[in-house]
Amino acid sequence: MLDKFYAKYLKNYDVDNYIIRQKVKVLFVVYGAVFIFLTGNALVNFQQLLVDRWVMIPLVMGMVIPLVMVGIMYRGYFFIAAHTTVFLAMAGGWLTMFFEEGDLVRRIDTIAVLMGLLAVITIAVTRHRWQVAFYFLLNLILLFIFGWFLRTQLNIDMELTVEFMGDAVAGMAIFAVLSYQFFSINTEALSRAKEEIVKNQELNRTLEDKVKDRTRELESAMEEIEAINDYLTETNSDLLSAQRIMQRDMDMAVNVQRKFFPDTAPNVREWEVAFYFRPMAGVSGDLYDFYISDDVLGGVAIFDVSGHGIASGLITMIAKSILFRTFYNMDDAPLNDILEKANKEIIEEIGNTDNFLSGILLKLKENIVEYSNAGHTDLVLRRADNSRAEVVSPANGDDYKGYYMGVEMMDQPFPLHSFEIEKNDSLLLFTDCLLEGKNSKDEEFGLGNILRAFTAAGSDLTAQEQLYELMQAFNGFTGSQYNDDLTAIILKRLV
Repeated sequence: MLDKFYAKYLKNYDVDNYIIRQKVKVLFVVYGAVFIFLTGNALVNFQQLLVDRWVMIPLVMGMVIPLVMVGIMYRGYFFIAAHTTVFLAMAGGWLTMFFEEGDLVRRIDTIAVLMGLLAVITIAVTRHRWQVAFYFLLNLILLFIFGWFLRTQLNIDMELTVEFMGDAVAGMAIFAVLSYQFFSINTEALSRAKEEIVKNQELNRTLEDKVKDRTRELESAMEEIEAINDYLTETNSDLLSAQRIMQRDMDMAVNVQRKFFPDTAPNVREWEVAFYFRPMAGVSGDLYDFYISDDVLGGVAIFDVSGHGIASGLITMIAKSILFRTFYNMDDAPLNDILEKANKEIIEEIGNTDNFLSGILLKLKENIVEYSNAGHTDLVLRRADNSRAEVVSPANGDDYKGYYMGVEMMDQPFPLHSFEIEKNDSLLLFTDCLLEGKNSKDEEFGLGNILRAFTAAGSDLTAQEQLYELMQAFNGFTGSQYNDDLTAIILKRLV
């Protein structure tokens, strides 16, 4: 309740000026106490007030003046009200002593209390030491004037006057010292309180500034994040669009390549053919082809382009066309010459790419097989007598493998190896996925497993059945997990 009253009464004072607001409260209490005291005195002496105007006028004035001062303070003029109060109190005290014709002189204790109270009031009035000293000196001067008045106008003897002056000066000095000490303590406490308030205000301002700065930074960051989100959304949309286009192009490339390669094994005289072709992802880097004329199988090609994706797939189609054309144009030439001529054209076509080819080219003529290997996996032969499947290689131990194709610095002649093949003998051509496929223990299927699986496929089985047995063994080992394109071809001699 009281806090609400003070909040309304002090509305014209700076909320941050703690010291002034506290002084206003103190002086308001002083005014209230004076008004209550004088009002009570007036009620007690009401009859006397009606007959003695010299008593009534000062008393009424004493009641009105605090109310006026309260109004002045309410308007925000604290220092005017405070200093006016001190002057009026001093004037009232001394005038009362003069008009009482010395009766008050004999009450030294009352004068001392009056002087002390006036000195204490100055603490509430001012924050400057010189103002406290000014009121003290003014009271001292008035005391000497009153001493002169006692001696000359009231005919008080010298001894009584000196006693009064001595007691009054002593009382004023004591209260002056106490007042000064109270003033120092009060001033220091208020000063420290003000310093703390100023520090807190500065801290609050600093915190507010930091909060504003951080808010601006966060707003700026949010704007940047929103811009990034917009950019990411737009980029994601572009990526999705590009992905759709890329997927469409990939599907088109897959379809084109699929139509470019044979999708079923050829039905020819003298040979039974089976093949398995599985790209790892879409476009394949493996290529295979069968060279047929008048239902006669004249040759077989199986090649593997390094790398994966569309680039490798394009090179397979380029290489397939070149090999096909060269094989038929040089039908009477040795197989290694055909391979060498095709290699030169491939180098010219693909240029300085990072891709190269490895592969096997076979020329079949009755029961003679010409074999050239361009850095590829081995050619495996399984004889009809159920002997163990073996790698095809010259009996004299000559090197039967050449360099990779499509690399200019490796443009060297390719070795040529010829061998005879009998009825029900089978040949196995494959790309390196069959060799390098791994199981859960990171072990490769390897040439040993290939030879064992191909050996286990009896000569009484068809080429397709032999291929099925081989792939069953491979898939059982790897769990059908392919890490590359896989192509496998089995040729079984029928006559």
